[in-house]
Amino acid sequence: MYMTQTVWVVDQVLRAAGELEAAGGTVRGFRRTVAERFAETPVSAWELAYWNRGVRCGLVRLNSHWFRLGSGRRSSFGFFVRNEAGLTVGLRREALTQAATYAALVTHYGYPRARARFESDFLDVALRDERGEVTLYAETKASDRVLDKLTAELASGFRDGPPPLVLAEGQKPPDAHQKAGHILRTRPAHFWAVSPGRRLAFSVRYTGPGFDLTLVDDIPAAPREDLFA
Repeated sequence: MYMTQTVWVVDQVLRAAGELEAAGGTVRGFRRTVAERFAETPVSAWELAYWNRGVRCGLVRLNSHWFRLGSGRRSSFGFFVRNEAGLTVGLRREALTQAATYAALVTHYGYPRARARFESDFLDVALRDERGEVTLYAETKASDRVLDKLTAELASGFRDGPPPLVLAEGQKPPDAHQKAGHILRTRPAHFWAVSPGRRLAFSVRYTGPGFDLTLVDDIPAAPREDLFA
């Protein structure tokens, strides 16, 4: 379900976009570009619910065009993206989904805040156990269509390991290959694929050089303990 009425977090981001545009350093019509992006991919009711929870519980703190999860310099994340020339050019729509995912892990599934990691070791969101091992890897996308494509490729093409690739110099591997590499490197028991309108949970079974993904009802909840430890 997507929100059709005014959403406070969208208002916050649009206000910040307008302030940045007025101050210079953005492409022309930047606020309008951000508004159009929100029209294409509206904030879902699920995202808004966990932004509300995150802010109310102190997990997410807003400051104009960026937000903070936790403490320290590496806990600050921007709503906008810049080009190579340093101009702010667009909305980082995925950031809203990532923060909602992080807040859901703590406030709904019951994981301690210290175990939930955001943009760490090339993983969008992850849970780590007391030894620092990844137990859940959450991959977020701003588009339901892009997420569906990714999960279909991950679920069907990596049982025997990543297929060989021939890449031109400087060319990056396809997205599914990169995410499969993260799964094989960190070896989580569960993979959670999240976009504004999707929350797809998978158990991961390792098959020698590769893995299988099996769709399950939901990711596991944590044992009851201090949520904000």
